[in-house]
Order: sequence, then C-alpha cells, then structure tokens
Amino acid sequence: MSSNGTSGGEHRIDDAQGFVRPAEVLVREVGDELVVLNTASEQYHSLNSVGRRCYELLASGHGVDATVSVICTEYDVAPDRAHADLVDLVAELLESGLLRASA
Repeated sequence: MSSNGTSGGEHRIDDAQGFVRPAEVLVREVGDELVVLNTASEQYHSLNSVGRRCYELLASGHGVDATVSVICTEYDVAPDRAHADLVDLVAELLESGLLRASA
C-alpha cells in the first residue's frame, strides 16, 4: 500500500467504524494506481493495487476489521501485518480529508 501526501496528527481508529468518501474527493485511475484527491485541501494519495482495494472497501462503508478480512483473503498477507498497514493508511487518509468516518 503506497501513498503520497502529507500525514500527521493522531486519529483514534475504531476497527468496526465504517467510512465514506467525502463529496469533495475525486478518484481517478492512473495506470495501475488510484489517485485520490481532496479538491478542497489539494491533499492526495497515489495508491498501488492493494491500497486501491483497501480504499474501495473503506470508502464503501467497510470498517478496518472487515477490510482486513477481505485483504487477507485476496492477498497473501498475515492478518497482523494487514491490520497494522491498514490502520496507518486509514490515519493518513483521514488526516488528508480523503476518507471520513461514517455517521
């Protein structure tokens, strides 16, 4: 899961919390990557195929636990590693305004 952009700040992430893509966020395919751009803040991330799949799942309402389950099924990755990487990605996406916790 690769990403570009600015991160920082602390977000407490509830593994069962669902997420949505904010209205001001545009998503575009560029080659094998997915570029996610917040048009209001101009923050962006470029996601590889695994990061892309994670973003698709998260932005459609999946929580961290549900996303980890799918990623472990679709890719050869240990659950602990998938969880740690996903929590880092979610924190970056939340900080950049590219993902929002659902109500």
